[in-house]
Amino acid sequence: MNSHKIFKLFLISILVSAIFTCKDDDVPKKEKSSLEVFVKKYNKDGPKVGNATVELFLTKNARDMDDVYKTAVSPATDFDINGALFEDLAAQVYYLRTAFTDSGHVFEGIAEIALGEKEDKEMDIFTSYAGSWQVFVREGQINGPNVGNAKVEIFLTESDRMNGNAMDVKYTPSTGFDSIGVMFEDLPYQKYYLRGSYTNAKGYWVGVAEGFAKRNQTNNKVIVAVL
Repeated sequence: MNSHKIFKLFLISILVSAIFTCKDDDVPKKEKSSLEVFVKKYNKDGPKVGNATVELFLTKNARDMDDVYKTAVSPATDFDINGALFEDLAAQVYYLRTAFTDSGHVFEGIAEIALGEKEDKEMDIFTSYAGSWQVFVREGQINGPNVGNAKVEIFLTESDRMNGNAMDVKYTPSTGFDSIGVMFEDLPYQKYYLRGSYTNAKGYWVGVAEGFAKRNQTNNKVIVAVL
């Protein structure tokens, strides 16, 4: 066998080896997908945000565990027309998270999206620095019955509660109060103080509670009122 044939066989063996050892990561970029993410404040009609970091995760659990797959940043200029761009993505469901600081508030948001093969998608991710509370007033004990038409006051400090300086006052619904409470929404992250009260044939019932409003979450709070 002459040297020319040996060289040809050597080249063929290299090509065959490359074909059989090809992995998913070696799929040509033109066969992959892309995702452009626009970060917005509050809701779909809110303003877009520049210079915001967006994190991409392969699973929801990975997001919970901060196991980031890729990151991208929305541009500091022209962010109305250009978002944070992720390229060379395989087809699957992706989970996203973003956070940025504005005027001293930390805005956060999460989202998820299904991406198909060779698909180029755009999406919005909405952010907020506020949380919400749904407040129930219960009679006598934590597992007691919910009470309708109960007055619920929310305060910024314990001192405000002691002095009756409420930031907002609402009443539990007169019907459906077994499953529906008073909603306090758009609460910036901090500690709040509650007081619930009502009067029935037995007398005047009152109770207090407090806690932190968590960003981008609606949490249930229970006030146990006692005589």
